[in-house]
This record gives sequence, structure tokens and C-alpha cells, in this order.
Amino acid sequence: MSSFLARIEATPPDPIMGLLTAFEADPRPDKLNLGIGVYRDEAGRTPVLHCVKEAETRLLREETTKSYLPLRGHALFNRLVPELVLGPDHPAVVSGRVTCLQTTGGTGALRIAAELLRDLSAEATIHLTSPTWANHGKIFGVAGKKLAGLSWSPGDRPIDGGALVRDLDRAQPGDAVVLHGCCHNPTGLDPSRDLLSKISAALLERKTVPVVDLAYAGFGEGLEADLALVRRLAHDHPEIVICVSFSKNMGLYRDRVGALILVGRTPDAAERAAARAEVLVRALHSSPPSHGGTVVATILADTSLRALWHAELEEQRMRVETMRSLLRSELDGHGLVLSGEGSGFLTTGKGLFAVLPLTRETVEALRERHAIYLLLSGRINVAGLTAPAAPRLAQALADVGPRIAEPL
Repeated sequence: MSSFLARIEATPPDPIMGLLTAFEADPRPDKLNLGIGVYRDEAGRTPVLHCVKEAETRLLREETTKSYLPLRGHALFNRLVPELVLGPDHPAVVSGRVTCLQTTGGTGALRIAAELLRDLSAEATIHLTSPTWANHGKIFGVAGKKLAGLSWSPGDRPIDGGALVRDLDRAQPGDAVVLHGCCHNPTGLDPSRDLLSKISAALLERKTVPVVDLAYAGFGEGLEADLALVRRLAHDHPEIVICVSFSKNMGLYRDRVGALILVGRTPDAAERAAARAEVLVRALHSSPPSHGGTVVATILADTSLRALWHAELEEQRMRVETMRSLLRSELDGHGLVLSGEGSGFLTTGKGLFAVLPLTRETVEALRERHAIYLLLSGRINVAGLTAPAAPRLAQALADVGPRIAEPL
């Protein structure tokens, strides 16, 4: 008898999840995980925000049913999230050209967007920054989309704006271009206002669909400043797809809260796109989980909870910024020149991630000799550092010596 499961070939482990498995199996008490991208406080914990706990207290007291949500999720959530992202006075919001669906995390929003783009054109190409979040290629690849790279930065030097615009000039009408809303993953480097203007103009000229992955709003320069890119694109382009995650900025990682925002040329176009997305939702998971979406809606709808959220998010942002500065200072103190550009990329970058230009051998030596875990690409989660851990990382890099000389 033939066996279906036995014919499935072994799949390499996911780089991030595989790293987590190796980390958890390491018995050394001083091990340090700089791989997985979650916020951690100075004690190494991923806290539950006070605004979230208060919203959950209200939910526990007031919730009356566990029945299914509609395919689009909570109506209040779907009204408030576009107002948060675009602003309540944005012309698309005011004119009703915006629809929104609650999704299972930002990944769920991207997955539904990928299916919508396949419906739009099976031949269209998805253009991703190089490098980008490792899961982007998988999400759009599973949907059968052709992928192309856009010049960006390896992480230790500025974005190559000229090469990026030249790459965009190769895009065809109907293609989609996926941009990070802020705090680029993995490099932490975002386009300047001038480069953003050039990117937007190139997208318009090539008649492409902008897709914004907004996963870290609030961790860069502050919540309002971090929404500048998506608001600029939504202002310039009559159609745009926005994929939102509340995993990081509300700490709702395991509750899987995201949103798919669709901006159409007309209210009817936006509604038809949302109706098509409903069909995809039904096939994928039927309806989104209720708890996290209710928490987000409760916070956004309440003035005091929203103010508390802003304050807590700003405190987290400042801690990450402090760790960036501390690590740069420690590297400079050891005379470690990781890049021809120096270590300035650490403080130029924003958000949770930075890429250290390390060889594979150096990354492996850090793990074997110092119990410091990071991705083979050199990406580190800056929020995983603490005041003692930053100098420890610098000392470990000094210890492994000249193998830092050649970039990966």
C-alpha cells in the first residue's frame, strides 16, 4: 500500500523557530536569545501592557457570548483601525473608500492580500525589498506569485535609493510592491522623505499596487511619525493595500490580532474587494479570533486607555533606542569596526532589528562559545538586549576576533 505521508520530503526548519528550539535546549544558564522578534523589557520579559490588562478586565466583566464573529470580525475594530492608521480625516476614510477586515495577525492579513493579488492577476509579480522579512517570500510564494527583489541595504550602510528606483522601473502595470511601513525588518533602515517621494512617484508611473506591511508602528520615531509612509502612499495612490499587526505595539503576540485595510478608487470598489476577501477568509479560517480584536477596539475607543497605550508604547520605544546607543558605544569601546561605515547604522536604524555584518562562522562561534543566539544573517533583536547584555555581546564579538571582518 502506498503511503501519502511517507512521500513528503523533509523540510528544513524555519530559521527563527529552529533557533528558538536550539536556544531552549541549551542548558547554559547565561544563554541570550537575540533571534526571535519580540519586545523584552530590562528584566528580559515580554510584558502584558497595563492598557491591555484593563481592557481584558472589562471584557471579562462584560462579555456575554463566545459565538462566532462575522467573517470581517468586530465592526468597531474595523472602523477604528483605519482611522488610527490613516487618520479620521483622511479623504479615503471620509469618502468611504476604505474597508477593513480583522485578521489572524499581520501574517493573516498578508496571506489574504496575496490571494487577492492572485485573483487580480495570476501573472503579476510581487516585488520585495532585498533583504526583507523571511516570511514575505513564503506567504506570497504559497499564493503562487512570482517574486522579484528590490535593492535596499544589507543593514550596515544607507539604502541604495538610486538602485531601488531603477529596480522599480522594471515593474509592470498590475505588479505589487511590498514596502515596510516603518522599522524595516531586518535592517531597521527606512527611506527618507525624499526617497519616499521618489518611490511613490515610481509606483504611480509604473501603475503598480502598493502593499504596506505595518508591523512595528510606534517603535521607530513614535506612533504618528511612524505612520508617515503609509499615509503618504494612501494620499498619492487611489488604491492601496495595508496589512496591520498589533503583535508588537500592543504586545498581543499570541492573540493574533491584525487587520487588512483596502483602499479603493470608489466605495463600491473597496466593498467589492472586501467581499472577495470574505470568501478567502471563509476558506482559510472562517472567522477571526475574538479576544484580541475586542481588546484593541476597547483601547482605541476609550480616551484614557488609548492615552495609556501611547505612553506605554513610547516607553518601550525609548528603551529600544537606548539599547541601540549602548551597543554602539560598547562596540566602539572595544574598537570593533564591523563595517566600512562604522557602527552608526545601529543608531540610524529604528525599531527592534538591526543586522550585524558577521560571517556564518562568527554567528556560530557566538552560539557555541558564548551562548549568544542570533540569526545566521546577523540580524539581532535589539529589544533582546539589556544593560548587562549589550556589553556582553560586544565582549563576545571581541573574543571571536577577526572572523567579523568579512560580511555574510
